[in-house]
Amino acid sequence: MSQFTTGDVAFLREWRCLNEGAQAILQRLNPAHRIEFACGHPVIVLEKTASHALVTTVSAHGSGPWDGWRAPWTSGRRYARVADHFRSFAGTQRPNSHREFLRLSKGAWPKPKGSWVHVENVFVIPLFALGNFTKPKCWERNGTILHVAQTSMHDLIMHIQAANPRWLELLGRLDLLVANKPKATTTKQHPPPAPSPPSAASESGWTEVRPSQSVRLWSTRNYRCSKFNKG
Repeated sequence: MSQFTTGDVAFLREWRCLNEGAQAILQRLNPAHRIEFACGHPVIVLEKTASHALVTTVSAHGSGPWDGWRAPWTSGRRYARVADHFRSFAGTQRPNSHREFLRLSKGAWPKPKGSWVHVENVFVIPLFALGNFTKPKCWERNGTILHVAQTSMHDLIMHIQAANPRWLELLGRLDLLVANKPKATTTKQHPPPAPSPPSAASESGWTEVRPSQSVRLWSTRNYRCSKFNKG
């Protein structure tokens, strides 16, 4: 939806809720990822145009009370081998003390024990695939959209720039989508042609027909034949 701005938390719609055309668009925009696994998660808007956004997901990465909210870099999963590529919201385990907790501008993240951002997971998303993140209580009360604090956003962007080798490529792709967006065309209205000035022959009382015709028609000075003088 178009109301989201940089730093807002939106919701990437569930894969099963998208039609085949929308699914194909998401896959084409994100060929390096299994984008269907990113769907159904809250996302942070990193950059935005009038039609698309760069987002990163916030996920528990399969952890929960059943495993003591196990951190993804300890799970042995191939994508999670680099612990420093994860950022944690306040209340969630950090990979090290070198990175600050991510914080919201107001309130706390709704799942404080298992909410990680993987800086390698940045996606190009059309705005029609984004919806409101309605899980937080602040949304239930007054429809407030969660927003990441400015200092946390700056810190997160700097981290992504340093750790994600595709960041500049993704920014370029976003700019290209803007440049290639079809522009509305309008039909230029031309004014009607001005009437042709009378020829010398007409002023003298003669109306000359096309050269292929060998006859001349006599007329009075003020008479104009609509058949031959349409301007």
